[in-house]
Amino acid sequence: MGNEISYPLKPFLVESSRDAFWERALELINRLSTDMLRINADPHFFTEVFQDLKNQGGEKETEKDKEDKKEKMEEQADDKKEKGNRSEDLDR
Repeated sequence: MGNEISYPLKPFLVESSRDAFWERALELINRLSTDMLRINADPHFFTEVFQDLKNQGGEKETEKDKEDKKEKMEEQADDKKEKGNRSEDLDR
């Protein structure tokens, strides 16, 4: 068997929703375990899934890059305004 990843359950288990958590977990396991086993057994399927994940990650990076550029432009505009105000102060 391959490497396993485990996560601490405490952050996900709240006393009032303990049963709902386990029902959802078992539902996901039942629905996805065949594909998870196929990823491990079929190199072509693994490549398809991996490429899909890379593409989705690239889309998110693009969105993040757009946000970063927008923030940088706003900061530059603010800096220009500040410099403009400073030169006005010197004229007084």
